[in-house]
Amino acid sequence: MTDPLFWIAAALLSGIVALVLARPLLRARRAEDVSPAQDHAASDIAVYRAQLAEVERDLARGVLAAGQAEAARIEIQRRLIRAGERAEAAPAGAGRRMPKPAAWAIALAVPLAGVALYMAIGTPGAPDMPLSERIAAAQSRDAEERARFETLTADLRERLRDRPDDVTGWIMLGRSERLLGRYAPSLAAFETALKAAGGPAAAPADLLADIGESHVYTANGRVDGAARGWFERALARDPSHLKARHYLAVARSQAGDDRGALALMRGIEVEAPENAPWLPALRQRIAQLETRIGPDAASVQPERPSAPAAQPGGPFAGAVAERGPDRETMAAAAQMSPEEREAFIRGMVQRLADRLAAEPDDPDGWVRLGRARTVLGEPDEAKAAYEKAAAIWRERLENTAADAPDRAEIEGRLRQVEQLL
Repeated sequence: MTDPLFWIAAALLSGIVALVLARPLLRARRAEDVSPAQDHAASDIAVYRAQLAEVERDLARGVLAAGQAEAARIEIQRRLIRAGERAEAAPAGAGRRMPKPAAWAIALAVPLAGVALYMAIGTPGAPDMPLSERIAAAQSRDAEERARFETLTADLRERLRDRPDDVTGWIMLGRSERLLGRYAPSLAAFETALKAAGGPAAAPADLLADIGESHVYTANGRVDGAARGWFERALARDPSHLKARHYLAVARSQAGDDRGALALMRGIEVEAPENAPWLPALRQRIAQLETRIGPDAASVQPERPSAPAAQPGGPFAGAVAERGPDRETMAAAAQMSPEEREAFIRGMVQRLADRLAAEPDDPDGWVRLGRARTVLGEPDEAKAAYEKAAAIWRERLENTAADAPDRAEIEGRLRQVEQLL
């Protein structure tokens, strides 16, 4: 039987609801009350003022150019003036009192209908469930969901035993293992998918980014050199790849380059769909970076991707002279015959090494040379190149005042190089 206290409390609440509903119905509207037209105009005015504030924020963050912001201000202000004119021209509201019987009937019908609905579909005699039991029930449901997901993952793993060339299946297994927190099996599945896809040069950008993300999870959230290499490969395949760009922004922030991270994240925000579920989290990270950087954050422009321009003389010719070799270019060289590939890579590396011998004050060039030596299987030469880059950044840091605006950037670049050693 239901506790009498329940019905006493329900009756009191119903009475309160009836009084709250009846009061506005019984009260006559005054002539000076706001009319619907005035209320609509006031709502428009509030919206336009909010839009003006949003334009100022976008201008400060660099999302809008000064000319675009001024044009937006003029249009919004024009609409604001028209809304104000409508508010002044709208007649004041007027009304009359609702008959008391009708008002009380409506006010009493609402709580009575609620009681009738509860009696029909509710369970008045059911005891309350303590909080500890609710938590235990929720945990039990979570455990059941995880058990079902683990079963599905095990079935997929079993089906793939005899299907080493199923790229899509191995990618799905890698993502499933990662969701279960099993990062080593996840990475192994992605590497099998990579082999089935024909190696880094032929693999889709999503797979390359998935491998990089697994390295991040394995490193407890750190975007280390191995992870960065995979994200850079993903961008070589798809310069607009959002996941790769996001993690490279995180890498910059972890290395102390907050301005570089902010530029990348603002670029992603500009291109993001308005209904993207991850957009609020991205904007929160942007706000955190803006707070760390301070007033100078307004000068950071969004960094947008640009596809590499086609170069005469083959797909690699433009990368040789100034940029030097990198992992993506040499991975693409895998499409050549073994003899052509060997000659191409060796020639690229030698040209870069010759240029650095004549112009040694180029830390980025030494890093590119180090990566090239790594790909060629020359770890000692790669380490020597990285050490030269680190030495240049250390010297620049020693010659930079403690309060210099670029000191933080130099420190960040030095940390990036030291992580490669």
